[in-house]
Amino acid sequence: MLTNQVDGLAHSAESLDEAIERARAANDQHREYLTQHGDELHLLPRVKTAINTRFAQLVDADIAKPPPYLRALGAPPNDTARRSDWRRAAEYVERYRIDHHVTDQHRPLGPKPSGAEAILWQMDTRHLAALTAEALDPTPAIDHGVEIA
Repeated sequence: MLTNQVDGLAHSAESLDEAIERARAANDQHREYLTQHGDELHLLPRVKTAINTRFAQLVDADIAKPPPYLRALGAPPNDTARRSDWRRAAEYVERYRIDHHVTDQHRPLGPKPSGAEAILWQMDTRHLAALTAEALDPTPAIDHGVEIA
């Protein structure tokens, strides 16, 4: 029995040595990657900021002059809270259009795709409908009719 335990421990030690060797190799690959691409990796935060700034400019332009595919959202409201809801819906549409390469000028999410993509498109359409409902018909404030002086 003792021999079995010793064999088991020896096998475990070998497995541990192999795992350490794989971790060292992976670490070496990581260091090599950082050496080769370090300059590019340092640029990523600035690139991300530039993309986010450009995206915000796109939605600002949508508010100033909504394109035809945003007509379903109605006109951008003047009320700050409702405008925030409208903006959120417009951001959703613009992000979808970018991610899915939609160029249709009249439908926010483009035409319904075929196959398995149609299911995801329907889910996105429902989500947009919920965002649009918030933008068009916000929850009314409840007036309890009680004033405190």
